[in-house]
Parts: sequence; structure tokens; C-alpha cells
Amino acid sequence: KFCFPAKKVLQDYKVIVTTFVTAGRIASANFPSGHFSHVFLDEAGHATEPEAIIALAGIIETDVATPHGGQVVLTGDPEQLGPILRSPVALHYNLGTSLLERLMKSCELYARKDDGSTEVYDVRVVTKLLQNYRSHPSILELPNKLFYDNELKACADKMSRECLCQWEGLPKKGFPIVFHGIAGQDTREEKSPDRKSVV
Repeated sequence: KFCFPAKKVLQDYKVIVTTFVTAGRIASANFPSGHFSHVFLDEAGHATEPEAIIALAGIIETDVATPHGGQVVLTGDPEQLGPILRSPVALHYNLGTSLLERLMKSCELYARKDDGSTEVYDVRVVTKLLQNYRSHPSILELPNKLFYDNELKACADKMSRECLCQWEGLPKKGFPIVFHGIAGQDTREEKSPDRKSVV
């Protein structure tokens, strides 16, 4: 069984890890002002904007007059898979754009600025991770050109990233990508709002 701890129990903690939606229960518990100094939204590029707002509203102090109202940190990649929506109404109102993507594309604070020799982000507000420790350079090449201004560096251990490059199942030796089609049916369990793909 899962039980949600009482507010009195949760008040003993300064760090609480939760989903975006469950954070709404914490917000509705009316913690004392300033109890939480930071809210970290992990994978903020994948969440719809309303989901992200649930995790903020009522948790972080938003009064401009409060000098130490708290900080919000959005982590994620606005160039990767964004929110997945099936509702035409939600799509019509641009809910397919995450809060992170919207801020990165439309808020001047998060835009690149010319530093005299190149355009860079303000390091006080944006940290761009450039070293990739997961992928083979061949896998990084196309997205690096299309989305990351050729700034990504392949840093994965050579032995780990190339151990399957000569595998007999590869269509092209040395190029570690296999595309495999899936024939399935999009269904939903009777009592679940989630959609499941069944193969």
C-alpha cells in the first residue's frame, strides 16, 4: 500500500521528492512561507506547462517583496521529446510546448547573447551540458548539427561505446544503429487514463 504522509511528518523535511502532479498535494497543504527554498523540476522539457505549474504554485514564495523568495530550477532538454498530447483542444492551445521550451525560445533572459566573438548563454541563468558520456559519435552527429550548434562532445569511454560496432547484426559495421519497426495497436486499459501501446 501507498500512503501519503501527513503534513506534520512532511514538515520535518526540507527535501521532498515527488511527481509534478503529486506536488499539488504539497501545495494545498499550505506549508509555512519560505519552508522550501528551491524547487527542481527534472525533465521539465517533457512535461506540459500546466504540469510544471502544479509543482510550483503554492510551494515556492512568489511575493516580489520577499527578498529570498526561493528559486526554481528547470532541468531538461527543450530539443528532446516534448510533452505527448492526444487532445486536439490541448494542442490548439499550445500545451504541446513545455514551460522550459517556451522560456528558452521566447524569454530574452534565456536567449544567447553576443560576447564579442560568439553567442553564449548567460551562465547565471543557463547551464548547457556539452559533454556526452552515453553515445557513439555517429549517434551524436546529426542531432549535434541540427539542434546543438555542433557544441556536443562525445566523451563516452571508447571501449564502451565501440564494443558492439562490429556486431554481425548491424546493417553497417562501425555504425552502431539498428532501426526496428514495431507493429502494434494503441489501446487503453479500461480503468486507466494512460494510453498503452500493445505489441
